[in-house]
Amino acid sequence: MEKATIESFKSTFDRANVGCVITKGDRIISTGHNQIRKSRLKSNHFEGSLHAEMDAVMKLIKSGRIKELNGSTMFVSRSMKKGGTGLAMPCELCFPIIQAMKIKRIVFSTATGYSEIKV
Repeated sequence: MEKATIESFKSTFDRANVGCVITKGDRIISTGHNQIRKSRLKSNHFEGSLHAEMDAVMKLIKSGRIKELNGSTMFVSRSMKKGGTGLAMPCELCFPIIQAMKIKRIVFSTATGYSEIKV
């Protein structure tokens, strides 16, 4: 979880700093953080946003390592601007993709520690 929090400090998103680390066994297989991506679409401030979970998953897909996601564990952490951590449970858009990739467990930060979901 500490590595996911460290990854969250790389975030370029103003509203929330979220980091994600995906592990398989004792090995980190991917990392990601939320960010605003350059887009020609200007009608909505958040159209170019990329969630930390999807950043980490997309890196594995792009490198041809999608099979490594099967049975993996995802750690997601949200660092707060005033210090500490906040709720980083995957949203309704990310969760179905996490399920489809057969990630077996999600550990996420809360305001008081962490919680987990077995997928």
